[in-house]
Amino acid sequence: MPQISVHRDHLLAGLLLVLAGGVYTEAAHVRSLGSSIGVVDATFFPKLVAALIALCAVIIAFQAKKTPAARLFFTCTRETRRVLLFVVLLGTAIFAVPEAGFEVVSVGFLCLAMRTLGMRRVPLMLGIAFGLTGLIYLVFVKVMFVPLPSVFNL
Repeated sequence: MPQISVHRDHLLAGLLLVLAGGVYTEAAHVRSLGSSIGVVDATFFPKLVAALIALCAVIIAFQAKKTPAARLFFTCTRETRRVLLFVVLLGTAIFAVPEAGFEVVSVGFLCLAMRTLGMRRVPLMLGIAFGLTGLIYLVFVKVMFVPLPSVFNL
């Protein structure tokens, strides 16, 4: 029986393209929570994220051609587990936003993601999470008039 060898980066690129397709498909289900007088609607940000994920997949696929082929079977190192956990956190956050609201999910995701990727200073982690969530809220809701799924109806 012939053994099929797949470059790890090609496998990763394929999985990222599937993830981008899923995010783009889910963006179609985002409903507007109010009137938008800006040039973008509520699906803009999820579609932008899907496009960026797809762009990363394409870059990874083309970079893989420059490196020697690696077999599909590889050892699961600490870094691999961190990346997989981060992808699971991202997927969970994407699907939790409509149910739990943007603010809660964003702060929780950012704290867990920073912890997963190695940050240990809790006050700094909380400051970054709350600050970035506030900045995103300010830009989307107050500047571009794009409503975000909210628990607190700010």
